[in-house]
Amino acid sequence: MKLLGHNKKGFTLIELLVVVAIIGILAAVGVVAYNGYTSSAKASTVKTNVKNIYKMWINENGRCLVADSNSPVLKSYTDGTKVQPATCDHMNRGHDTRVARIQQIFINAVNFKNPYGTHSNNGSTNCSDQGGPNGDANLGHLFICYDSSKMTVRIAACFKTPCSSSANREENFIINFLNPLLPLKYWLFQPLRVLLLCLLL
Repeated sequence: MKLLGHNKKGFTLIELLVVVAIIGILAAVGVVAYNGYTSSAKASTVKTNVKNIYKMWINENGRCLVADSNSPVLKSYTDGTKVQPATCDHMNRGHDTRVARIQQIFINAVNFKNPYGTHSNNGSTNCSDQGGPNGDANLGHLFICYDSSKMTVRIAACFKTPCSSSANREENFIINFLNPLLPLKYWLFQPLRVLLLCLLL
């Protein structure tokens, strides 16, 4: 006896395979897009770290031009247990031992996280360590290095391998004449800055 209204329809095997294939394609596209997004975000973080340190260094240089020699570098930095404090006198003189103290303060003053997790510490002052910013093992690691022969401060980090390619590194150089830590543009415009300050007073 045939029951009325009992007409069942299901998916064929081919239809199921097509649905599974579509889901697989969408998932693959989603994974690729997500990986691209996270890679871009990590690279952006590394670039921002370098730019922020550079801006902080420049700002402190400019402030120390007119500040008292005993004025502390990075006033917001209060953790004296990590490194010795430094003053504008250290910033202005620029001897190697003084530079090392300044470097450590900038590295420790702000907690810059490495998005790639290649290092647990904030940064390094040795650009020769495992290739420095040029070494793939240091991907995302912040370097603040001083070259006494060139009287240059290098602030750099690699955001993409191979790190040997300059296109994969974010870096800034502070090159100076009389003062190894005094950017040239500040030194040239110092008379104007002092004049403006006197007028304001």
